[in-house]
Amino acid sequence: MSVNQTKSVLSWLAHFHGKFLNLSDKQVWREGTYWHFYTRLDEWQAMPASPLKDKAEAIAHRRSPTLW
Repeated sequence: MSVNQTKSVLSWLAHFHGKFLNLSDKQVWREGTYWHFYTRLDEWQAMPASPLKDKAEAIAHRRSPTLW
């Protein structure tokens, strides 16, 4: 992917997320998709030991939609 293509994709993603930020609607999932920490425990357990693995749950908690 070229730099211009990357910029276009990132711009689209930013606008998409901005459109739905702070939207309060029962039709919108609180956490974007099922691709969040607590549904990916098999992958987390398979990760080699690392600082990221050690902090993964804390990172997931910090970015949790319950904080917004």
